[in-house]
Amino acid sequence: MRILILLIAMQLYFGNAFAEVGRVTGLPIPRFVSFKSKVTNVRAGPSNQHLVKWIYHQKGYPIKVVAEFEHWRKINDIDGEDGWVHEAMLSGSRHVVVIKNVISGPLAAKQLAKELFLLRKPSLESNPVARVQLGVTCALKQCKTDWCEVSCFGHKGWILKENAWGIAAADQNVKFK
Repeated sequence: MRILILLIAMQLYFGNAFAEVGRVTGLPIPRFVSFKSKVTNVRAGPSNQHLVKWIYHQKGYPIKVVAEFEHWRKINDIDGEDGWVHEAMLSGSRHVVVIKNVISGPLAAKQLAKELFLLRKPSLESNPVARVQLGVTCALKQCKTDWCEVSCFGHKGWILKENAWGIAAADQNVKFK
């Protein structure tokens, strides 16, 4: 009984500091993953008998797993749409979608409205190595506190976390496959 009271008190004190984990995999919920296949059906429910809501045609596209049921994962996409995908269609490899180009300093005037510079180092003072269009999908290599290194079309560089979708708040000082 004392342990139960202690656990309840800790939950009230720490709030959501303890991450939820999936009942099937034991992995954090929510978490970001990507599509393993070039064609992925997103269904209305967790079985092949449920209707296909839509079809994705992009391998490596990042999505967020928000629930688990047997071999199925409920996902949210960049637009907040949800559906169910079989676990075999998902990969743990991490990708992001470049969604905005918030940048300050000397590069701000040189950057066009619908593109983002990839920088040589995680610093606004760094030189650009490439330009990418908003909406492009890039492989996620590593993250520091405010910056992530990505690879887009053979170009590696750093972007601010706020400029991409597919990065979790916990992605700090971590390298990805």
